[in-house]
Amino acid sequence: MNRREFIGGAAALAVTGCVGDKTALRRPAADGLIKCLYMQLGQHMWRGPMDTFGGKVRGDKNAPYDEGARWVAEHWDRLQFDNGSWRRIVEYAAKRGFNAIQLDLAEGVKYPSHPELAVSDSWSAERLRDEVRRLADMGIELIPSLNFSAAHDIWLGEYSRMISTRKYYQVCADLIGDVCEICATPRVMSIGYDEESPRLQRNQAFCVCRQGDLWWHDLYWFVNEVEKRGVRAQMAADYAWGHKEEFLKRAPRSVLQTNWYYGAEFDPKKMVHPEYLLTYDELEKAGFDQMPGGGNDSSTTNIGDTVRYCKKVISPERLKGFQVSIWRSTLPEHEQRHFDAIDQLAETGI
Repeated sequence: MNRREFIGGAAALAVTGCVGDKTALRRPAADGLIKCLYMQLGQHMWRGPMDTFGGKVRGDKNAPYDEGARWVAEHWDRLQFDNGSWRRIVEYAAKRGFNAIQLDLAEGVKYPSHPELAVSDSWSAERLRDEVRRLADMGIELIPSLNFSAAHDIWLGEYSRMISTRKYYQVCADLIGDVCEICATPRVMSIGYDEESPRLQRNQAFCVCRQGDLWWHDLYWFVNEVEKRGVRAQMAADYAWGHKEEFLKRAPRSVLQTNWYYGAEFDPKKMVHPEYLLTYDELEKAGFDQMPGGGNDSSTTNIGDTVRYCKKVISPERLKGFQVSIWRSTLPEHEQRHFDAIDQLAETGI
């Protein structure tokens, strides 16, 4: 399946597949909007050993990442994920009409090709297969996510310091292949690719950032690696905030775009950064398929208002669904925020 076959989106969202043991997988219906909850299996995407080598934390208490670095140092060697919370949240999402869960895998899986990336209690490949099958039986498809942004790839371990090298490409190709096989050739797979900028890495001791043609070269490489396995790539669209014309011209139309906006203000004239919101409009004008993203991290009204805004500015044939996130780990102390986000999207009636 080539990139051309993905254009239009609807056909791409009708791909079926089999799990690794050849047992038929009953996929949820592909007609209608995707109602997706983003969740985290792994946590090595936000801060990592560049701030915590030797278990030490920087002494600057005013550093924005200092608290996170301390947390990572204390929990680095085990999975920060609660199985009971996972089951309760997923079951509640299914009850409220959700038909997809996007799961950020990171160090949370013992990848067959690179088991060295796992921590002590990472899921086995068979455990992930079983979850894909169990969710499908509940009417939920699992959309896997491997974030390959240089700002969120600490889960790649030493390979995160080998960006754009021959070894890096081989490892990333191996991991994409593992996930596509384990997850039964998913219809969509997220490659993240967000927030890769010098500004957002300014407080890290070790910074890696692709720019210009190298950023684009690697994006095309990742998209091709996903697409050649019969899967549609999804990415975050925030690069468009600072490079609008370039992004709209060069981004592949085959990629499902997710612009994330979390604010309570939906009048661009009142916003300091209206591009955060208006990217929905620009992507629509340029003909991209979208799955807009919102959340309740900073506003309890954002999710509902995101749905209302995007249904006005995005044509039905290009609006593939909505994705919500609380940007918290899958632990008991965050369950209620997950439930609230689920309710906020469900109550829009989409």
